[in-house]
Amino acid sequence: MPSKAIYLFAPLILFMFFAGLLSAKIKIKHILRATLISTLISAVLAQLFITPPNSSWFNPVGMTGAIIFTGIVIFIGMLIIRAVFKGYILIRQKVGNFR
Repeated sequence: MPSKAIYLFAPLILFMFFAGLLSAKIKIKHILRATLISTLISAVLAQLFITPPNSSWFNPVGMTGAIIFTGIVIFIGMLIIRAVFKGYILIRQKVGNFR
């Protein structure tokens, strides 16, 4: 049975949260470009260095598909946090202008 990565979920959520906060003032095309590059590098490095001990760990999409899926999930999470934080910034600016 493959080992479980139970301790990776909380750091992943924290990463998405802080990356979303820090990217609030960056254009989406730059965020998308950085995410695509990091996902492609991860897929290439996985092909070079990871030999899956159990092929069922990456089922049903395979190792590269799992890496790309994870990259997409992280990107969507970052965009959600970014949108919420950007809305918060806009509300704070509008409230600040009425004082």
